[in-house]
Amino acid sequence: MRDGKFRVRATVSKSKVGEKALLCEYYGYVGEDPQIKETKLMGWKTVAKPSLGEVIYMPSMRPLSDELKFTANSALNQLVTKNIIARIKVEDEKGRHFSAVVDSIKQLSSYIGTGETSAIQKLKSDISSKMLDYGKVQIGFDLVPPNAEDLIKSCFRSHTSIEGLDDKLPLSSQGDGFQRSMMFSLIANLAELNKEDDKAGNKLAKNVCTFYIIEEPELFLHPNHQTYFRNKLEEISRDADSQVILTSHSPYFLNHVSQYSQVKRVYMDGNTSNVAQISEAEIQEICRENAEVVANARNECLTVKWTAEELKVKVDEVSVSDHLRYLLWIDPTRANAFLSQKVVLVEGCTEKALFSFLFNNSAGAFFDNSGTAKVTVIDTVGKYHFYKFAKLLNKFGVKVWCVHDTDNDACLSGISHQKLNEAILGLNTDGKIQGVHTFAPNLEASLGLVKTKQPDLDLYLSLEKNINDCLTSEGYINLVNFVKTIIDSK
Repeated sequence: MRDGKFRVRATVSKSKVGEKALLCEYYGYVGEDPQIKETKLMGWKTVAKPSLGEVIYMPSMRPLSDELKFTANSALNQLVTKNIIARIKVEDEKGRHFSAVVDSIKQLSSYIGTGETSAIQKLKSDISSKMLDYGKVQIGFDLVPPNAEDLIKSCFRSHTSIEGLDDKLPLSSQGDGFQRSMMFSLIANLAELNKEDDKAGNKLAKNVCTFYIIEEPELFLHPNHQTYFRNKLEEISRDADSQVILTSHSPYFLNHVSQYSQVKRVYMDGNTSNVAQISEAEIQEICRENAEVVANARNECLTVKWTAEELKVKVDEVSVSDHLRYLLWIDPTRANAFLSQKVVLVEGCTEKALFSFLFNNSAGAFFDNSGTAKVTVIDTVGKYHFYKFAKLLNKFGVKVWCVHDTDNDACLSGISHQKLNEAILGLNTDGKIQGVHTFAPNLEASLGLVKTKQPDLDLYLSLEKNINDCLTSEGYINLVNFVKTIIDSK
C-alpha cells in the first residue's frame, strides 16, 4: 500500500507462441522503493481470469508458404475467416449459398453413413467378409463431415503472374523481398480488419489485445520499404487494442522516432545481457540541461547580459527546439548510433570526412582494422549538440567519445566555446562519455593545413595526397592514437 493505492503486477507466461494454455500470476510490491515480491500474491488464482489475446507472430526466417497455410495463427487464415467467410455469413441471408453448402454436407454425410444400406455399412460388410475370425473384435467406420468453413479454405490456391504472360507461377518463384512484403501486407490488412471489428463492436472480448510480434522486419526489404512498413506498424500500434513488438538491427526502424520510450536496447556487458531504455521525463530533463548549457554559453558572449527571467525564457525556447531536433535529426545515419557498441560524436562534415579517410581509404590508419565495424561516427552539426546526444546514448548503454575543435575558447557566432568545451569536459568527468580529443585551435591547423570554402572535400583530398606531410603531423598522430584507444576498448 502506497499513497492509498495497492500495487500489483500481473505476469503472463507462455511457453510457446500460439498455444492456448496461459498462466497468469500476480505479485505485490514491497518497501519504500517498491520492489516486486518474489512470491506470488495470496489468492492470485481467484483475482481474475486474464486473457493474453491474439498473437500474430512473424519470425525472422519464415517461408511465405507457411504464412499461407490455414493454421490457427496464420495471417491468411484469419484474413479469410474475417474477410471472406464472415462476409459470406452476413450476405447469406439473401442467397443462402453458405447455408445450402452446410445443409448439403449434412445430407450427404447422412446418406453415406446412416442405415444398413449406406455406403459405409457396405464398406464395413465387404471388409469383414474377407477377414479371418477374431472373436468379438469388429471393424467400424465413422464419417466425420467436413466443416463448411474448412471446406472453403481448402479450395484456396495462391499464385503469382507477370503482366503480359498467361502463366501462373508459385509464390516461391518470387524473391525474398516480394514474399516478405506480402507477409507484411497480410499483417497490415489483418490489423485493419481487427480495427473495423472493434469499431463495429464485433469483438468477442472487450479486453482482448492483439499482439503483433515481428522479428527482423527489415530482412530482404529495400530501405524505402522498411520506412513504409515502420510507419505502418507504428500506425497499428496506436490502436488501443493493439501492441507491436519487434526486434530490429535496421536504422530505418529507428529514424525519426517520436517517442524514445518505445525503444528498448538489448546489449551485452561481459557475459550479461542488459536492457536499456529511457522515459519521456528523462528526455525532457536532458533537453532542459542542454538548453541551460547553450543559453549560458550564448549569454556569456553578450555585452549586456540577460536577466534571470530572460535567461529562463531562452532556456525554455532551446529546450522545446531540442526536443523537436531529437525527432527530426535522428535519420538512418544517426540512428546507427543506437545499434553500435561505440559512438564518436564529431562537430560536422569535416571531422566526418577525416574519419571516412581513417576507416575507408586504403591510406587510412585503420583501413583493414575490423574493429571499426563496432564504431559509428555521428555528425551532430555543432558541439553544442554533444551534450544531449551523449546523455541520450548513455541512457541506452552506448559508449561515447567526443572529437572537436577548441576554437581558442573564443566567442564565435554569438556563443562561448569556452563554456561549451567545459560542458564536454564535464561529461567526461561525470563518466557520461569515455573520452575527449580536441584539435587546437581547429582540425586543419593541427594537421598543418589551411581551411577552405569546401573543408570536407579539400581535407579528404589533402589527406589522400599527404599535403604538407599531414599524415606525419603531430595532430594526425595524436588523433590516430586516440582512435586506437577507442577501437581497442572493451
